Amino acid sequence: MKMKRFAAMLLAGTMLTGLCACGSSGGNKTAGSGSSGDELKVSVILKTEASEHWQLIKAGCEQYEKDNPGVKVDVKGPPSETSYDEQTNMIDTDINGGGYDAYVIAPLQSDSVAAQIAATDKPVIALDTNINSDKVVSFVGTGNEKAAKMGAEKAVEEAKAAKGNKAYEKTIFLGFDGSTSACQAVLDGSLTLTCAQQPYDMGYKACETAVKAAKGESVDNVDTGTEIIEKDNAQARIDKMNEYLAKIK
Repeated sequence: MKMKRFAAMLLAGTMLTGLCACGSSGGNKTAGSGSSGDELKVSVILKTEASEHWQLIKAGCEQYEKDNPGVKVDVKGPPSETSYDEQTNMIDTDINGGGYDAYVIAPLQSDSVAAQIAATDKPVIALDTNINSDKVVSFVGTGNEKAAKMGAEKAVEEAKAAKGNKAYEKTIFLGFDGSTSACQAVLDGSLTLTCAQQPYDMGYKACETAVKAAKGESVDNVDTGTEIIEKDNAQARIDKMNEYLAKIK
């Protein structure tokens, strides 16, 4: 059991180190004076649209627009998470075009994006990965320290349940994602559990926060939470994600 507890603690440390790029800071800022027109326009620039995670974020953004008729949400993203130039051009176009009341940006290169938004007078929401800039009024994403703690605690519990299983008595397989493939791996038994992020909620909450900031309301950072996925709830998670994805325009 000492060996299992040590492994769980080591896992928590590894997760924290590997996920530090997505950390958050700052918050509780007021920005923007609201839109001068009848409709608020929010630009959402993702890291890419070419993955399930970002498609779910897009679904959340689109649902916020549906729920709020006075808001127009424009979602876009480059072909891949290495398409740095394409994202840079998207940000430049939207910032310099001046047609938006707020911006939601998931930066591929945080330092470059900080320079790009330096001159804007509109509120910026950092999504998934923070941006070190005083123009950023809120970070919306996963609280990685809490997620790592939840995963490690659950791994320790599973290690106690695996005591009588010779095949897995020294091994607990823990992932951090919660994607359809990860959930399927849990169902198949190749993964014990996975810490699932909430990308749909990230998209929805990012747009909600952007609109509040555009109206001049005080906003803070938003931790969209983490869910532990095991065999008893993996299929429900898959079904929910498929439902969200089916709504995308």
